[in-house]
Amino acid sequence: MTAMTLERLQTILDAYGGNPERWPAAERDAAMALIARSAEARRAVNAAAPLDRALAGFANPAENAINPLKLVSMITAQPQRQAAAAPPNAADRFVVRWPNIAGLAAAAIAGFLIGWTGIDQHLLPTPPAHDADRGEILSDPSEDWTW
Repeated sequence: MTAMTLERLQTILDAYGGNPERWPAAERDAAMALIARSAEARRAVNAAAPLDRALAGFANPAENAINPLKLVSMITAQPQRQAAAAPPNAADRFVVRWPNIAGLAAAAIAGFLIGWTGIDQHLLPTPPAHDADRGEILSDPSEDWTW
């Protein structure tokens, strides 16, 4: 057993409070012996009472650490409810699909009108006239104008 001084006892009281259960085990017996024989040590222990009350208000931080097994057990201890699955509604499916259908219909109509009126051919430049005297490399000059 090591000799306990009032300074060391005060350091222990400042760090751990007046409850001997919180004190380091290696120094607990020496501190208790000093308290038994010294009135000043007893006064120091009594002065640590406010710290004891403050420490009693807080739980052990290690107990509050996230323990996955404890978390799972707490969650599964609660009654679980199945989410009610809503039956599929035909109106909901139509509301989601109508913009797609309308876009496809508009593209189809536009394609039909462009093809039927030949408007795309009026927008292209006219190919140059074929000049046989120039000795062109391509046999058909319209090949240059195909898109």
